[in-house]
Amino acid sequence: MLDKIAVFTKGGIVLWSESFTNLVGNPIDDLIQTVLLEERKGAEKSFIAGSYKIEWTFHNDLELVFVAVYQKILQLLYIEEMLELVKKKFCSLFGDAVRAKTINLSGPLAFDKPFERIRLQCETKAQEAKQARGAQRRFEDTKRGKEVVESTKAKGEKKEKASKKSKGDEGEADDKMVEEEVEQTGDDEGTGAEDASATGESASAAADPEATIMANRAALLKKKAVGRGRGAPGPMRKGPKPKVPAAAPPAAADTKKKGKVARKWEEDGPGKIDYSEKSGQQEFEASDKYGDASEPINADDWDAFFKNKRSPVDEEDDDEDEGTQTKSGSSWSIGSIFSGLTNRVLKREELMPVLGKFRETLIAKNVASEIADELVESVCTSLEGKTMSSFSRVRSAVRTTLEEALTRILTPKSRLEILQEVARVKKEGRPYTIAFVGVNGVGKSTNLSKVCNYLLQNKLNVMITACDTFRSGAVEQLRVHSRNLNVPLFERGYEKDPALVAQHGIYEAKQKGMDVVLIDTAGRMQDNRRLMQALAKLVYTNNPDLILFVGEALVGNEAVDQLRGFNLALSDFVPSNVAQPRQIDGIILTKFDTIDDKVGAAISMVYTTGQPIVFVGTGQKYGDIKRMNVSTVIRALLD
Repeated sequence: MLDKIAVFTKGGIVLWSESFTNLVGNPIDDLIQTVLLEERKGAEKSFIAGSYKIEWTFHNDLELVFVAVYQKILQLLYIEEMLELVKKKFCSLFGDAVRAKTINLSGPLAFDKPFERIRLQCETKAQEAKQARGAQRRFEDTKRGKEVVESTKAKGEKKEKASKKSKGDEGEADDKMVEEEVEQTGDDEGTGAEDASATGESASAAADPEATIMANRAALLKKKAVGRGRGAPGPMRKGPKPKVPAAAPPAAADTKKKGKVARKWEEDGPGKIDYSEKSGQQEFEASDKYGDASEPINADDWDAFFKNKRSPVDEEDDDEDEGTQTKSGSSWSIGSIFSGLTNRVLKREELMPVLGKFRETLIAKNVASEIADELVESVCTSLEGKTMSSFSRVRSAVRTTLEEALTRILTPKSRLEILQEVARVKKEGRPYTIAFVGVNGVGKSTNLSKVCNYLLQNKLNVMITACDTFRSGAVEQLRVHSRNLNVPLFERGYEKDPALVAQHGIYEAKQKGMDVVLIDTAGRMQDNRRLMQALAKLVYTNNPDLILFVGEALVGNEAVDQLRGFNLALSDFVPSNVAQPRQIDGIILTKFDTIDDKVGAAISMVYTTGQPIVFVGTGQKYGDIKRMNVSTVIRALLD
């Protein structure tokens, strides 16, 4: 089920790999180019490349990447756990050699058997879990069954509480009844005694009725106790309840607070403190319990002193100092001062507060909030688990990693050299075509004329094609630019199909032997379906060599929506016979001279499309177009 697994360094050196079948294409290369190099390694550790699904994990301390490839139609739930086990085992076997850069790459590493054991273990565990899920469950194990059990249990507890309450009320009533009967019997007993004394009956005759009364009373109490489920009653107290004498009032104390008495010292320095003057206080035997304070302590006795001797303040504050006292019984030494100054492993909890501040800085510099979140998550993934010195600051490590990530994003995967491409296409006997697309008012026509001037300075023949047949004045604006630059303009007026105008313009440029054709298009919003369909038709009909998106450097979150909308339209509004729809190939960032240090739009656009920024517009003149300096943009973002 698993197609391939590989272990390689972040520098691209493959340490170990194993294939179970021949792969179509190279999905791992796609992962590196599309995800790892473009800093898209966030919380989601999976990637779809054609018919394959790729999952990966990092060991940041050793700079290693562990990758597993399998068919995307399969649901292999054990891959994540398997990668973690492989990472743990591989690092335990070869971690020291990788860290010391002494690992032997002349032959295959002996990791096949350990991996096979891990793979079989994970597959067996997954199979058992699948069988357990497929087995028929009892009603008590279902969600509804658990609800019924809980409901029945609650009802039983409620009924039991009600029964106990009713029995308690009945018991109180019975106790009251017994007390009344006992009082009545006592009255009868007193009356019988008076009559016996009056009539002069003998003592033996008077005792018989009393014994009968006591037996009847005991039988009654026993009967009541048995009815309530109690044990036999204990002996009853006769006579009135004794009264507890009130406690004597405490002796009057001297409520006047005694002030602090100043301590007097001897002339020759502090002497022995005498606490014997305090009344009611046990003598403080310092010499017996804590040692003589005047006696010097030898260096060899320091360990025993700190281990066994404690002051009264320490004993009183045990609860407060419980969390800070050391549990180790080892002796104190000067080396304990440096015990904490060792290497530490970076954790997510200490990285996120620092990354949160950088996130706020990026958003303030016009980076889209969604892109800033993904960048922060990617940097956190790159640093989590990495070992760094205790003397190093987390902020410095985060800033360095973030700078490297931004550099990788802004640096194009393949440098777009327009002049070299023009020379290559010219050998094929056709002109090189560039289409300018974008939303309304960003300066497409103006930047088209700047690119035209750049090409003219490099001794190329250029023709402009006016395909903006929607906006009034668009053709006239291009006519002015063509006259100023002394280049031919191909136009067919308004209310025409822009795809046909572009097709005819390219054909005429080929007939005239032109080197480059610049195609101007109408500005449109990404949610204007009709105009986006017209743009898609122009692209798939004429298949220009380069599609440049013209965007403003002033936008933030809107840049992401615009680029995604244009790419989506170019993919959706094409005939089914088009095998591979076109996408945006590069970006021109306009009004770059008006944003000061808010250069975040550059990051948002490049991160969204994965395509480079070809030019930036820095003014209103034809020569105000430049290549973007990556290091300058990064300094402006983070400072």
